[in-house]
Amino acid sequence: MKTEPISYMRRALELAKKGLGTVAPNPMVGALLIKNNNVIGEGYHKQKGGPHAEVAAIEDAEKSGENIEDSWLFCTLEPCCHLNKLTPPCTDLIINKKISKVFVACLDPNPEVAGKGVQKLRDHGIEVEVGLLEKEACDLNKVFFKYIIHKKPYLHLKVAMTLDGKMFSQTGSSKWITSEVARKEVHALRKHYDGIWVGMNTLLNDDPSLNTRDGEKVIKENSKVIIGDIQKLRDSKLKVMNHKDKVYFLNTGFEERNDINSYSFNNDFNEALDWLGANGITSLLVEGGSKLISGLIENDIYDEISIYLAPKLIGNGSSLYESEINFDMERAKELKGAWRLLDSNEAVFEVKK
Repeated sequence: MKTEPISYMRRALELAKKGLGTVAPNPMVGALLIKNNNVIGEGYHKQKGGPHAEVAAIEDAEKSGENIEDSWLFCTLEPCCHLNKLTPPCTDLIINKKISKVFVACLDPNPEVAGKGVQKLRDHGIEVEVGLLEKEACDLNKVFFKYIIHKKPYLHLKVAMTLDGKMFSQTGSSKWITSEVARKEVHALRKHYDGIWVGMNTLLNDDPSLNTRDGEKVIKENSKVIIGDIQKLRDSKLKVMNHKDKVYFLNTGFEERNDINSYSFNNDFNEALDWLGANGITSLLVEGGSKLISGLIENDIYDEISIYLAPKLIGNGSSLYESEINFDMERAKELKGAWRLLDSNEAVFEVKK
């Protein structure tokens, strides 16, 4: 029975996801080689500087002794055609291997590519179809797309709160609002992002590691972005200081420190994000506290929000959103999203711009 092209592209997208957490700032890409309705090779981009997905798929086929000539290539992102990078152009390899047809899910927004890869293949007589599962492919690389176009990190706000809307108690405690089920999901979410961003109060009250763990095992040491007065950062025993080279401080005070990557924050989030982007941070999971979350929402500076709602009441403490502007109900900020239930009797409200 003949397999439809869409099934092959779905498989390529599944392969691409295997690069999650290891390829940034590059995109996640998967590729499949088909001949006579059979898969003869498959691959994905495993790490920055490593072989691209198209190369991996071709090498996989050749290791099995397959004849690649006149095969079809399914690729989740437009093959590269530029020279100013660590690996040679994939378009040249595709042409040299005499692949007859290429299916591309979406074009690469990188100005160095941006349709040029597809055009080069067509100029050499290779048939190219663009747009198969385009939405899914674009969503997979939403972080890369934003970074390559705007040079700013993709921002995902993550909030845990009680039924009465509190993120912290009056004492500053937030351990633990949500269950182990929700916290495990958040650690899985952290793997998606280069860095984790918190405020100074959260850092001092919780002393978080700001990394990605599976149980007690650290599987990714994320970059750690802190906003606040650097004068308060006196305690060298804080866990984040064990990885000082991964700490990026948005300093709201006047004192400076030469042993930490720091930027003088002047209440302009966009300028701060430009600085973080210039330091190679492509994406951030923002985990609080209330002042930071409120500031980003107030200025409409976010790409996604995930609100984890636990069936608890504490009656005091900081709320998810606190504004100095006096809104009446008619001017309230309305978030458009969808609810998702967890097995732990908790719910997640997810917002995507």
